[in-house]
Amino acid sequence: TKGILVVGIDPVKELDLTHPDRKLVEGEYFSGASSNGVLVSSKLAGFLRLSVGDTLTLLSTGYHGASAAGIFPVIGIVKMPNPELNRRIVFLTLTTAQELYAAYNMLTSLVLNIEDTDQLVKIKKDLTALLDDEIYEIMDWKEMNPELVQQIQSDEYGGYIMLAMLYLIVGFGVLGTLIMMTTERRKEFGVMIAIGMQKKKLGLILSIEMLFMAIVGVAAGVIGSLPVIGYLVNNPIQIQGEGAELFESYGFDPIMPAEFDLTYFISQSVVVLVIFVLATIYPVRSVLKLNEIKALRS
Repeated sequence: TKGILVVGIDPVKELDLTHPDRKLVEGEYFSGASSNGVLVSSKLAGFLRLSVGDTLTLLSTGYHGASAAGIFPVIGIVKMPNPELNRRIVFLTLTTAQELYAAYNMLTSLVLNIEDTDQLVKIKKDLTALLDDEIYEIMDWKEMNPELVQQIQSDEYGGYIMLAMLYLIVGFGVLGTLIMMTTERRKEFGVMIAIGMQKKKLGLILSIEMLFMAIVGVAAGVIGSLPVIGYLVNNPIQIQGEGAELFESYGFDPIMPAEFDLTYFISQSVVVLVIFVLATIYPVRSVLKLNEIKALRS
């Protein structure tokens, strides 16, 4: 025996929300709203030594203290992405759950999945105005999962720190490369100035050359990263050992997924170009102040 979470779902509408049919590892999905079978999470099935075709006995308390008990056939095993849910969840059809708990035509919660997440605050405000707050409690996902929100914020702050360090490394790497390039060509610049090239024009040409290098480098980096990101999107990095246990203790699947989002490529390309432009200031300025006599003797 084990304390578990029993969830009654609409087998048709749930397909468009959490896609439980895609999480099946054994057996089949509910055949209809009147199906009296259950879907058991894989870790729970392993703990109870259940397989498809076995029966599961549920004992609980129903509506108004009524006794809730029933024996249900296991029609499928599902693997939930959340390790905590994967250890304790059982799915019934909504009709079956209402009969089990003697809560006919009643719901304990209703989940709304909105398409435009930017409208979350507005939709919540509209629903609050429409419904009686003494009867209904309207909560968004942040209010339901404050710990998860804190973890996301901590992860974001850590990501910002890592990005800042990465930008510093990229900036100093680019600056060092440009300084070496201009230093090695000091004699060439001295000759060009000596034969009549204006320093401003030389600085402009050098700036355009460096900008072209930056564009080619960014384009090559984006093109080269596409196959790697495409592979990681379909095959996320699996975290093993103690790291996996840490992820599971927080209720996360122990994987490091990737996402193919065009805005990431655009934003990071712009950032790298800005870093490159800032890094060109010092070498171009050194060329503008170049002493052609010393440059020719170098």
